[in-house]
Amino acid sequence: ITVSAPRTVGLLTNETKPAALSAASRLAEVLQKRGITVLARSTVAEDMPSSACSPALDSDIAKADFVVVFGGDGTLLAAAR
Repeated sequence: ITVSAPRTVGLLTNETKPAALSAASRLAEVLQKRGITVLARSTVAEDMPSSACSPALDSDIAKADFVVVFGGDGTLLAAAR
């Protein structure tokens, strides 16, 4: 089995948790520096430094090669829906 690196990563973040937003921001910067397109809800993407994320709808984030969820159990369950 050949596994290629993701070209697009979606971030689903609990916007009420500062620690989740901070972690998502750090990951977005690392991924963006490696040439990976990062998608996040517009309210999250706008707060990211240096345009590390592109604003996207949840339906577009769900189509990413890989999705990372930052928050708690409720955030993970909502992302699964």
